[in-house]
Amino acid sequence: MELRRRYHAKAQPGQRLPDDVWTTDALGVLSSGSKRDRVNAELFRAIAAYRQVVAKFKMGDMAGNALHRIGVIYTEYLKDPDKGFQAYQELLAHYPGTKEAVNALYKVGAYYLEKKQFAQAVKSYRQFVYNYPNDKRVQDGMLAVARCHMETKAYDKALDAYQSYLSKHPDGKHAAFAKAQVAWIRTYHY
Repeated sequence: MELRRRYHAKAQPGQRLPDDVWTTDALGVLSSGSKRDRVNAELFRAIAAYRQVVAKFKMGDMAGNALHRIGVIYTEYLKDPDKGFQAYQELLAHYPGTKEAVNALYKVGAYYLEKKQFAQAVKSYRQFVYNYPNDKRVQDGMLAVARCHMETKAYDKALDAYQSYLSKHPDGKHAAFAKAQVAWIRTYHY
């Protein structure tokens, strides 16, 4: 009760939880840690729970979802994209046919792009575009391929990528940008 009142002034006595629910680390963080520390402790508990799901339900569709959630927790909440990337890679290796694999493959491409591993990013984005042509992010994936080629100064490949985008999506949301890039490449590199 004392712990509750410290964090919530209007707390009322409730059902007492058994002592084994809280580990000593969790109690220490909850009583003396900052709000961010408490949130992180809960996120790590969630990751541990999702890992248990992966271990127990390897053959079902729950494991893919659990790995995707682990990746999201690491990348978006804990700001650790390397560990998120590992979870996405595990998801793609063991559960490639799941709906979570669609998101994981796109996020793997984004990870490689952020890390400036352009050849790997191109490979991931091309695989995404090829495997999931009806996904709403296909246009973004196609432009990411072109961007990777621009970053490596492979202007002939970038030109091909932009033209491929324009042939498949002439009125797409990035068509004006792609046309401008084609014109720029033709003007300054041909």
